[in-house]
Amino acid sequence: MIGMDLSEFRSGRHLLSIQHRHCVRLEAPAGLVVRCVSGEVWLTRSGSPDDVWLAPGSSYDCASAASLYIDSLGASSAIEVSRDII
Repeated sequence: MIGMDLSEFRSGRHLLSIQHRHCVRLEAPAGLVVRCVSGEVWLTRSGSPDDVWLAPGSSYDCASAASLYIDSLGASSAIEVSRDII
């Protein structure tokens, strides 16, 4: 598993590639948006019973700080994480 601490991430955009059968853990601040750019991803938020599946163009808004676990459902996927200045 690859981990990234984005808790101090204030603004901007980052593009991340996720290989098949690899998991990315993001320590996400409130206001972070995860958008699927290519492939399909499965997103799990710690403490939440609901999982989210994202197809290209769809996104997930992180309303409060959380650990996010993101897996690629295909050969590989790309996500963009972004946040406006808060």
